[in-house]
Amino acid sequence: MYGGPAQGIAVDIIETERSFELDHTDPLELDNLGGTSPLKHTQTISQEWTQTLQIDTEKSEVKTATSGLEMPGLGTFGQKTEEALKSRFSITEQTKKVLTLEFTFEVPPATKRHVDFNYQQVWQNGLARISSTDGTTVEMPWRVAVDMTVNLTQRDTTA
Repeated sequence: MYGGPAQGIAVDIIETERSFELDHTDPLELDNLGGTSPLKHTQTISQEWTQTLQIDTEKSEVKTATSGLEMPGLGTFGQKTEEALKSRFSITEQTKKVLTLEFTFEVPPATKRHVDFNYQQVWQNGLARISSTDGTTVEMPWRVAVDMTVNLTQRDTTA
């Protein structure tokens, strides 16, 4: 729970599921079609990514204690949500992370191997429940980029 006592606003951060989103693909071709012995190759990858926070104010739900209450913009609620999420996930304006991995391939003789490095952004999804002292509750969906992964696909062709 992250509160703003001076504003009379409390923010409860609820984590839901993690999702994966394809970021990009880098291809690698290892050609050993003319080879008579195995080809060994080590590939080190390094990918920098930015820890990003997204708050979806358009999909927010507002519940009030009194029906018919006019609701001014969601600016204060969005700002409190952003502060709470940045605190929880230790995010600054330019939080950068680096994914570094090493892969070793062995390609048999008379074979060409095509490898794709498929980078995926890992998102933590959730909901911020913001309550104010006047009985207004706002629920705002959010997501934070928490990791980057890489999956490989490979195809071999032979002579």
